[in-house]
Amino acid sequence: MRIVLRHRERTRLAGDFEPPPWVDPNKDCVGFRLHRHPTSSAFTVSPLFGQNCVAAVWDSQSGKLLWAPERASEIGWAPDGRSAYVLVSKFGPGPRGGIGHRLLHYSWLERELRQELPFSVQSGGADALVVSPTGGLAAVVAIQGPEWYYEVLGLRPSLTQLGVGHRIDDYLLDGPVFSPDERYLVTVGSPRFVWWAWPEDEEWDEEEWQVPSEGGRYELGWVYVHDLAAGRKTKHPLAVDLPAGWQPEPREGEPDGWSWMVV
Repeated sequence: MRIVLRHRERTRLAGDFEPPPWVDPNKDCVGFRLHRHPTSSAFTVSPLFGQNCVAAVWDSQSGKLLWAPERASEIGWAPDGRSAYVLVSKFGPGPRGGIGHRLLHYSWLERELRQELPFSVQSGGADALVVSPTGGLAAVVAIQGPEWYYEVLGLRPSLTQLGVGHRIDDYLLDGPVFSPDERYLVTVGSPRFVWWAWPEDEEWDEEEWQVPSEGGRYELGWVYVHDLAAGRKTKHPLAVDLPAGWQPEPREGEPDGWSWMVV
């Protein structure tokens, strides 16, 4: 099976990889991003928005499938490589209301379950997991329509839900990501497709990338900064001034300007 990452660019991993039991071995596993194990040749792929792909662990040298936890949304590593955190969508009642999911802490390589944390999100599935650089915190992303929500979980000394999550009503563009000292959590939101020219005509087809801009100042995204220590959240626009008539220019290998849809 081939593994293809489709995040900022489309990248095919070198090698042939053993397919998990419940995917089609004749189709590409298209994932969102890759998490390398910090001290070995193991890696895991995030299936967020992916196709024919599940959260699993492979050996990058042999292509062997090392682990495929059932119903896992994503797998994250502790910085020392001795722990694996498995995010599981459960869709039951949450311990704090809303929708309940689970985070599982396993030892690695033994894959022994050390702890399990039921936690709550406002809506949606448990779609993505991001572990902080020091391994003290993790962010869980839950997506429901264009809006999405993140919750922050403590990983050490034991798994806990901190209850400081935040809902964002823009399309998820990138993140979340923690600052090195774990004080800040940063995410990037995106406006609607074809941000440079959004006609009022309801019959307009958003697949038509070559609509020219009327010119002026456009916000192509927003950076959200969450100060976890102070409990303060701020939103910062990413804006650009465009001349009248501007339209996307296809990049090399593209038949049109579709990659400008979301910057």
